[in-house]
Amino acid sequence: MPSQSRGRTATYVTPGDRLGSSAKYTPTDGAYTRGDAIYAAIAGALAVTPTTVGVRRVPPPPPTTATPPGTTAAAVATIAIPPVGLPAPGAVVTCRVARLTGKSAALVVLASDGVPTAGDYRGLLRSVDVRTTDVDTVEMSDVCVPGDILVAGVVGVGDRGGVLVSLLGEDRGVVAAMCGEGDGGELVPVGWGEMVCPRCGRREKRKVARVPR
Repeated sequence: MPSQSRGRTATYVTPGDRLGSSAKYTPTDGAYTRGDAIYAAIAGALAVTPTTVGVRRVPPPPPTTATPPGTTAAAVATIAIPPVGLPAPGAVVTCRVARLTGKSAALVVLASDGVPTAGDYRGLLRSVDVRTTDVDTVEMSDVCVPGDILVAGVVGVGDRGGVLVSLLGEDRGVVAAMCGEGDGGELVPVGWGEMVCPRCGRREKRKVARVPR
């Protein structure tokens, strides 16, 4: 959920936060449309105009406050949720695709379970962790490309301190991508394995995530 930091006017959002209705706003940098809503693709400051909404990349704010059930107003300021460290197996992470290397994709982890990470941790998506059938025929360029934002599950810790992730499951996959040609319009899902650019009509293959409404 978007958070308001004490002493700051900007609202800090994390990947996957709902920013507004696509009927009211047009997404700009750092945001994408899915269905009838606009979501944050990166962590940063919410940027809103009367007609657009996006996210401006800024450093994480001071720890935000949380109010568990039964917490009194006087105690709110003492409860903080700091940025998280290296995600553990079982966590759901939001990542940016950095590059493709044969049968894997190198990722930068942006957030874990909706909370921004304390640093740019590395992630690795292997072709064998994309689907359960025909794993030998997986082409990583049909799954994601550099610059895409995806949601994945952490399945292990790599030998160099990064995390191994999986896209198994309908809600795992690419949630934001840009067209590779023309003026770089935002791609819109047209199925679980394909996205289309509404500006130029170009179709590109992706492993698309189902985003809950």
